[in-house]
Amino acid sequence: MIRQQDVLDRRDRAEAMAKVTPYAYIQPPIVGGELLWAKAKYNWSNQSGNGSYVECNPCADHEGANADTGVAIRIYLPRATDTDPNVVAGQVIGYSKAANGISVAATGYLDDAIGTIKMWSKNTGDPPDGWSECDGNGTGTILGLEGTFPVAKKSGDTDFGTVGDTGNLGVKTHCHAIVRDDPYPPCANTWIDEGQYESTSLSINTANHLPPWCVVRFIERIDNSC
Repeated sequence: MIRQQDVLDRRDRAEAMAKVTPYAYIQPPIVGGELLWAKAKYNWSNQSGNGSYVECNPCADHEGANADTGVAIRIYLPRATDTDPNVVAGQVIGYSKAANGISVAATGYLDDAIGTIKMWSKNTGDPPDGWSECDGNGTGTILGLEGTFPVAKKSGDTDFGTVGDTGNLGVKTHCHAIVRDDPYPPCANTWIDEGQYESTSLSINTANHLPPWCVVRFIERIDNSC
């Protein structure tokens, strides 16, 4: 059920966006006006000149019944701080008419800003619409988060200076080499001076430097046109 406050909130966003974007002619929805419904024809895409619109077919209700494919309307998707629209083909959008006739979305369609990376707990299956896994099969900008730890960018650093770079400075376990300094080879043992004692044998064990860990999947918010 759509609350009146939801419509008011989206009206405020549309009014604010009209002040800071080239689309100053967009007016907020009429408060108390009829809530209409439409079904998206295509995925929304964040392309130049798109103007934060999505093309839709009007329908009868929130379930998308009786969509009129012979009629196309453009619905404006107001943005909020740190968010971007996430609309896919077939999604039903509730909208209201502004005073000048512009159709303005009034139901949930916003998602995290494009480029946001989150941890995801699903063991299998594809990420939600509008998101891509940060692995070798992904379509986002970060593709190297398979079996690796993320690290904060450090400007000017050779290894950590560029977002998206990956590296492998070691393996999970390794050994440290000990150099024998006996000048008279061959020697069967490595000698270590322990003061009044001398060791004639040395045990070398591997060391594991991994911290405690928990496996998750990293996903990135992408453009729906992908």
